[in-house]
Amino acid sequence: MSPLWTLTASGRYNHAHNPHRGPHRSRSLVGWRKHLFTVQPAVGVNFKTLRRGLTAYASYNEGVRAPTAVELTCADPQAPCKLPNDFLADPPLHEVVSKTMEIGARGLVGTMWHWSAAAYRTRLLNDIQFISSGAGATNAGYFANIGTTRRQGVELALETRTTPLALTVRYTFLDATFQSSFSESSPSNSSANADGVIEVAPGNRIPANPRHVLKYAQIGL
Repeated sequence: MSPLWTLTASGRYNHAHNPHRGPHRSRSLVGWRKHLFTVQPAVGVNFKTLRRGLTAYASYNEGVRAPTAVELTCADPQAPCKLPNDFLADPPLHEVVSKTMEIGARGLVGTMWHWSAAAYRTRLLNDIQFISSGAGATNAGYFANIGTTRRQGVELALETRTTPLALTVRYTFLDATFQSSFSESSPSNSSANADGVIEVAPGNRIPANPRHVLKYAQIGL
């Protein structure tokens, strides 16, 4: 391959083990497989030129996380909890799998300014969400696999380091959405139906994920 190109590939092996048992070891935590064996691949390609320090790249990688003990012990719709405080068996939860693609570039503007730009998309399969139980229970619910969610967007950055200051400006656009349907109880929400339920549909935005983020930092050297 040309010296201008770099290809990298890797695979990460994960072994997750949950040895927990119930009080006095009298009841096993059967809500999830005790062993999880997975291999996550990653591949990337870089192209670098000498002109203005330009580097372009593309990558793909996968990741996985096992459900936490708190999620596993609060996963029964028939037994909602405010705070999981008893590590007993609940219905099983599947591991969350991420698949990420990213393309980007970075380089120089003049001799002082460094810039970078990237576009990315991450899909989470078997994502886990806390579902409010409703039925008169206040702030109670359970964790459940809700299907697929997606986070995609762009990141832009511009920075310079000159005596006596260092200046950095970063902008992120994030489009975070549900990609599967599920129901969420929220009687006080204006979007709820007559039964106090919000029907989440593919394409609905995920709350608490700002769509635009602008960061500015100026540091004295």
